[in-house]
Amino acid sequence: MIAAIKYMYNRYTDRSHFKDKMNACLDELEEKDDEEDDLFSTNQAKKDQQIATQNAMVNSQNCFRKKGVVTSLDSNHGTIDHKYFFKAGIVLRGGEHLKVGHKIEYLAYQAPDSDCVKVVKIEEIVDDYWEEEALESKIEQEIEDLRNSQPVYFSTHIRTEMGVVVRKDKHIMQIDCTNSLVDVELDQISMDFVPQVYDNVCLVCNVQTDEAYVDTAGEILDIVEVKPALSEEIKAPVTELCATYGRIKKDIFFNFDILPMGYKPVLNDIVAATVISVEMENSDFNWRAIKISLLDRKDSNEIERFQKQNGYNKDKQGIIISKNISFEFKDINEESEIPIEVRNESDVSQKILRVYFKSRKCESQLNLLSPRCDESFILRPGDALVYNMKGRSKYYGYNEETFVFHFGNFTIYRTISINVHDDRD
Repeated sequence: MIAAIKYMYNRYTDRSHFKDKMNACLDELEEKDDEEDDLFSTNQAKKDQQIATQNAMVNSQNCFRKKGVVTSLDSNHGTIDHKYFFKAGIVLRGGEHLKVGHKIEYLAYQAPDSDCVKVVKIEEIVDDYWEEEALESKIEQEIEDLRNSQPVYFSTHIRTEMGVVVRKDKHIMQIDCTNSLVDVELDQISMDFVPQVYDNVCLVCNVQTDEAYVDTAGEILDIVEVKPALSEEIKAPVTELCATYGRIKKDIFFNFDILPMGYKPVLNDIVAATVISVEMENSDFNWRAIKISLLDRKDSNEIERFQKQNGYNKDKQGIIISKNISFEFKDINEESEIPIEVRNESDVSQKILRVYFKSRKCESQLNLLSPRCDESFILRPGDALVYNMKGRSKYYGYNEETFVFHFGNFTIYRTISINVHDDRD
């Protein structure tokens, strides 16, 4: 602007004796104008730096320990200082019971992208509560006294924690980690699979950084992500089909709710599956399939040849099982029971791990009464064990079902026939 004034003055005035003096004044104004611009830039830079510093301070102080007063409490929830909400499951380290009016010390955390302060843990009771008649005024006075108390701030870091899912309902999943049980709110975290009880999982956590903890293993503040601890891609045959689940190879199971629409598995289907590791006591399952698709299916003649080649209905290794097991009925809804004897005629003890029905392509007419399918037994030389099978006629005609006896390193099959005579004509 000053340069424009100088140009206009020099062009339109002919009073040369004023020209030099005017130019000098305008030069002085131009220098002051430049100084003010520099000063404004400097101040703006300082403001920007202050804002950045304040933001950095907020982000570094989102985990803190502070004193407060319990101002409400019921069986499930409570509040601190009328504003910080906590769940009753957040227990004290000493196991004390909270009451309204307790002055406590608590650990809290605010995620960078959240407006909510989360009470992570109530660490201790600092002072006990008061009598009911003086409680309300005492609480308000205590809150006011603590208002300007300075929190202790902590940094945070990301850590992975391994665990096993031990409980799950519609909203909460509980995971047994190395040092504690961790409750995870399912609608608050990122997952690319549906966890189930017994799954081995990996938690990605925001964790308190504190030199008091060995190897920076601080308090878990927030669960960011839950993912499988171990997963693999496999191609293998379907080896067993039960009422609600199936088996792949020997140690992989899948629930029918993961099957793609339109696919009904049959025995010996070759499938591609994504499997994750599980931890199930008293079970030979080590993996659970979370995704499955059909690759190849053998025809019925191939399956029958396979069964004959692999000794269906043949005894093995000194184990003798009842043969020619059949139910004969004259009408619908008749019932009868048949004992199936398993005898060890070898010179060594044999362990029967479990029994089960193989694929049932129609509604079953058989039911094992005793013992249970998942019970295991040691059969010493000469020992015998009886399985009690119940049959109930549900439709006319001849039908067969396969019952499997699974030992430690071999399997014996028995075909059970059900014949319902149609004498109505």
